[in-house]
Amino acid sequence: MKAKKPSLTTLFGSLIVVLSLATSPQLKAQTDNLVPQNETTQVAEASTTQQAVININTAGLNELQNLKGIGPAKAQRILDFRTEHGDFKSVEALTQVKGISLRTLELNKGRLSI
Repeated sequence: MKAKKPSLTTLFGSLIVVLSLATSPQLKAQTDNLVPQNETTQVAEASTTQQAVININTAGLNELQNLKGIGPAKAQRILDFRTEHGDFKSVEALTQVKGISLRTLELNKGRLSI
């Protein structure tokens, strides 16, 4: 049994229905609510913050805490170490601070500078 081909009128009618649905204000309002714009902005800001290069000789307490594995206590130790010993001569010298390991440096590879 051979399938019947749709007529041009049927095709155009279907196209008009699809186009009217696609441009419908109600449909647009429903799809706009799926991902709030402020959430998209927050994700973009978070990824920018996570990728910023941090100079370990000039960074403050809050900036140091943006590094992986560095909380308030370790950030304060970094500041204290800098005050006592002066600027770090290399990124690897950061391991002289109690609680900072080579693993921490690896987690933040490309994000640390002097």
